[in-house]
Amino acid sequence: MTLQDSANFSPRTLALLIFAGVFAFAGAAFFSIFDDGSQTSGTNSFSKSAIGHAAFLELLRGQNIPVIVSRSNSVTKANDSTLLIVAEPLQREITKGGGLPLAERTLLVLPKRYGFPALNRPSWVQGVGLLPVESVERILSAFLPNATVSRVESEPKWKNTSLADLHKIRPGQLDNDLLWAAIRSRGVPAIDRPQLIASEDLIPIVASGDGILVGGVKLDSGWVFVISDPDILANHGIGKENNAALLFDLLSLFRPADGSIIIDETVHGFRSNPNLWRQVFEVPFIVPTLLALVAFAILLCAATGRFGSPISPARQSRESEMGLIENAADLLQEAGHGTAIVRRYPTVALRTVAQRLHAPRRLNETELIAWIDRVGTTRNVRRSYRTLQDEIEKAMSHHSIDDERVLRMAQNLHQWKQEMLDGPGRNSGN
Repeated sequence: MTLQDSANFSPRTLALLIFAGVFAFAGAAFFSIFDDGSQTSGTNSFSKSAIGHAAFLELLRGQNIPVIVSRSNSVTKANDSTLLIVAEPLQREITKGGGLPLAERTLLVLPKRYGFPALNRPSWVQGVGLLPVESVERILSAFLPNATVSRVESEPKWKNTSLADLHKIRPGQLDNDLLWAAIRSRGVPAIDRPQLIASEDLIPIVASGDGILVGGVKLDSGWVFVISDPDILANHGIGKENNAALLFDLLSLFRPADGSIIIDETVHGFRSNPNLWRQVFEVPFIVPTLLALVAFAILLCAATGRFGSPISPARQSRESEMGLIENAADLLQEAGHGTAIVRRYPTVALRTVAQRLHAPRRLNETELIAWIDRVGTTRNVRRSYRTLQDEIEKAMSHHSIDDERVLRMAQNLHQWKQEMLDGPGRNSGN
């Protein structure tokens, strides 16, 4: 038995299976490690563009503040020890979600700009524009129907608000005014053309004579804090002067002591249905799902039908094999088929040797015989196929056929076949 006979898969099939496995594993590793499924340049915490909030998210994590980026049921996840941040929501997503998400403590950052993603780098913005003031007021009107929004051309003169306003927001939770002093000392944000709110219902925290930059209002659902201009939060502005320090102090005021922060991303269209069956068909979980389906398909093919070349059965003993051959030969001889078999045997032997030696398929019979005999010469085979074929044809052409002579010639042809396949001196059966 040769190695080719016992192989379960052809080398080509085995190479394709190995390549598919390596490629699938590399793809699974790539999606699991590098892809977060959120290539965006918008005003959200996934975006690293100028108007995105990725730097704000890193600031929170760098200060060891527990942060959850939520894609579903953000209000349900919030409680009295969390602060829900809704930063620059999109009006169409608010409408789709049934309204602005408001929890017991919510920080709303109003939108100000929109961007056009770059063609060659989708995570960057190619151009930025200002939203109409009316669209910003429409979002604010959800809980401050009489509030107006304006944009100041000149540098505002920031006012010092009173400590009494702080205790309206955090009653009985502060023993001194250190935090308030920090907010007031850093209350000069670096903002280009600030966007401010005018409202009698909003308690000012950072404000000027032109309007309120940061304020709070108590609703039935809880406290809602508002930052009217997102420039102190966006990637392009959070690193300017005191913006990051002011933002951190404001979060210390809004957030319950040692509480966590939930950043809602459903208002930017990043909704994730917590359905297990849907989850397994989303990136990156789609990769192991596909691998499992491919593995199941291969198992199904292996179980229901032959996959690859058949496995050679175990050879029977030499005695039983020879007994079967002798019985078959006797039956054929009695039926008068011996002559026909001997006539066809040279062609069968030639095809068997040509197939096993991988002879070129384009050769006709004459060219194939010449090719086989040249190979036999290089292998030191004593006789050529052409000589053996001529002897058999000559013996079969006589009117009276000598059975012993024909059998001897057939044995010589069989021995030639074995020497061509296994080398000179090999007489093992095939």
